[in-house]
Amino acid sequence: MDSHSAPAPSPCHGRRHHEKMRYRSAPEEETMHVNEPWLVKKINEFKKFLLRGNVVDLAVAVVIGAAFGAVIKATVEDLFTPLIGIFFHKDFSEFAFTVRGSTFKYGAWINEVITFILIAVVICFLVITPINTLVSRGRQAAKPADPTTRKCPECLSEIPLAAKRCAFCASEVKAA
Repeated sequence: MDSHSAPAPSPCHGRRHHEKMRYRSAPEEETMHVNEPWLVKKINEFKKFLLRGNVVDLAVAVVIGAAFGAVIKATVEDLFTPLIGIFFHKDFSEFAFTVRGSTFKYGAWINEVITFILIAVVICFLVITPINTLVSRGRQAAKPADPTTRKCPECLSEIPLAAKRCAFCASEVKAA
C-alpha cells in the first residue's frame, strides 16, 4: 500500500491541529500579537484589568474601609460601652444569658449593632450626602444654554434669533 492510497488523516489528528489548539488567534489589539500563546494573552489582559484606575481605587477603598471599621469598633468598645456600663454598674459588652449551656452574649451583639449604625451614619453624612450634592450641582451646570439660533420657516436653515431676513433663502422672518 503506497502513501497515496492511505486515507487522509482526519482534521482532529496531526500536528497542525494541536498547534491551532495551542495558539488561538485573538482579536487584533495593539498590545497583543496574533501568534501569542493563549495563556500569555490572558495574563496580559489580567494585568491591564488590574492596572485600570477603578480597580486600584476599589482596592484602596476596601483597605481604608477596613481601617475605618476598626476605628469605629474601637470607639464603640472603648467609649460607648463603658458609658452605657456606668448605668448598669458593669461592663456592658459582658452582658449575657445562658439557656441549657448555650451562652447568648447580647452585650457584644449590641456593640456590633452600634458599630454598624455609626458606620452607616458616618458614610451617609460624610460620603453619600456630599457626593449627591456634587452630582446635583453638576446636573444644574450641565443644563443647555439658551438658544442663539432658530429655524427659518421657509428653508429650515439655522438663523440668528435677531435676524429679519434668512441668509440662505432671503425670505423675510419676524425677529424673535
